Amino acid sequence: MLHYVEKGADEPIIWRDPCDIRTEINRVGRGITAAHERYAALEAARDALNHHTEDCRTEELLEVLLGEAKAALGEIDGYGEELRALQKEMSETLCLMQRM
Repeated sequence: MLHYVEKGADEPIIWRDPCDIRTEINRVGRGITAAHERYAALEAARDALNHHTEDCRTEELLEVLLGEAKAALGEIDGYGEELRALQKEMSETLCLMQRM
């Protein structure tokens, strides 16, 4: 839920309820966990394929796994950025609430 505080002639300060921010942080945390699990599964598949190097499709399948692993790592990086932004917002919100 969005709130705002009038501060004299300045524009109002808009802030979200800390519970809403915490809910978003938890969502991002679950996304990070799921992405890490997916990456671990991809590593396990890679290790299993490495035992079948004589199969001509192995290299092709390893390339597919590499692409999926890079996508999972990119997703984790994106979640990390989102998490840092939410933590900053939470810190700023709590500071604002203390000043009110």
